[in-house]
Amino acid sequence: MQMLGQQSPAVATFLNSMEGERFEVIGGGVRILADGRATGGRCCMFEVPVRPGQGPPLHRHEHEDEYFVVVRGRFHSA
Repeated sequence: MQMLGQQSPAVATFLNSMEGERFEVIGGGVRILADGRATGGRCCMFEVPVRPGQGPPLHRHEHEDEYFVVVRGRFHSA
């Protein structure tokens, strides 16, 4: 039994380019790399290829932090 405040150990999960749940949002494809179920509710990670001049609209999250990792090119946020 897990006690309140204790976290279970992290388990690495590796996906190939064909794996991961996919869906469309705001005109682009999203691939879930790790969801709350896989991370014990600690985080989620997803991949969103962004075309030049495109990207998410200005927004904010009340209870979550959001990070962007740019693999290739540059990304401008306002």
